[in-house]
Amino acid sequence: MDRIGLINDPVLTEERRNQIQGEATFLRAYHYFTLVKLWGGVPLVTAYSTSAVPADVNKPRATVDEVYEQIIKDLELAASLLPDTYGSDNNVNKARATAGAANALLAKVYAQKPNPDFTKVLEKIALVEGSTANYTLISYPNLFDGNNYNNAESIIEVQVLGGNEGNYGPQLLLPPSISGDTWRKFVMPSHNLINAFAEQNDVVRRNASILNENVQWVDEFWGNAVGSSVPFSYKWKVAGGFNSSNRQYLLRLGDIILLKAEALNELNQLELASIEVNRIRTRVNLPDLTASQKSSKEVLRTTILKERRLELFQEGHRWDDLVRNNAVISTMNTLVEIDLRSGNPVNYNMTQAKILLPIPQQELDRNPALVPNPL
Repeated sequence: MDRIGLINDPVLTEERRNQIQGEATFLRAYHYFTLVKLWGGVPLVTAYSTSAVPADVNKPRATVDEVYEQIIKDLELAASLLPDTYGSDNNVNKARATAGAANALLAKVYAQKPNPDFTKVLEKIALVEGSTANYTLISYPNLFDGNNYNNAESIIEVQVLGGNEGNYGPQLLLPPSISGDTWRKFVMPSHNLINAFAEQNDVVRRNASILNENVQWVDEFWGNAVGSSVPFSYKWKVAGGFNSSNRQYLLRLGDIILLKAEALNELNQLELASIEVNRIRTRVNLPDLTASQKSSKEVLRTTILKERRLELFQEGHRWDDLVRNNAVISTMNTLVEIDLRSGNPVNYNMTQAKILLPIPQQELDRNPALVPNPL
């Protein structure tokens, strides 16, 4: 960022110079957005430094508002510098930051910050929808079958190639018949989640997202005996021995449409919000929202949150959604998960302090200017 303006190489066009600046600025904003959601205020480093003086490099934590202000500044700049596409090759357009990616992320930022601006959310989503990248919804199962990477719904996704550039996540999640191993896996769907799919008769998204299999270990939540049927996260389909080519969407249109519904609802435009939710439901063969599901702003807010849970399961949005809707504490503390070994429910004891992660001790040791999060 600091040096791109100093390069006088005639081969470096002004267009490419802007792209480099825009891509770098987008990445900084993306990572600060992750940081502020997980840890709260963090040191803001926005200029390159060669100083070894502790006072110059040991920066204190900025406030949450200051971090969000910088994220928005960076993304607004990125959106102004980046193209809608880099040409006709979606293997490039979905791999690199674009104006669409910057505006989509801006919409999520304006919704997530402590004082949300839902008018701005809609403004940025309108730019995404009007982009010449022509983002459109595709068949839900095709999103996750491994044969439609960099598709029309994808805004930006991780370009995992497999082999030495493989994704180890699928091996951690997929059942023995696919992974080839016999140890217990991670991110097992809960009874509450399975019931949520069943409540909506959501067969399409459930089948694309979850696979049941009998296992040769004891699972204290699904069957306290060897051979019990257990659900597995299934949006990744190929384990690949820790070198899978399965990819992860960072931003896709389905997420943004439901965010648009959320913003419309918060601005008291309930019917327009319902139309957006129904777009998502229609493609998975679900009926339009009933009158009772959209009877008030509060009810529709809960309905949208439920819809996002089913639409985006395993895509890394649920925690942010619960935090944004001030629902994370109540959701976790009312969740009933029975340990079959004892017959007792799990006590998650969720508190306000646990919403943010602790500042790592190593960082506190390195930088005396940092202060820890409350416990």
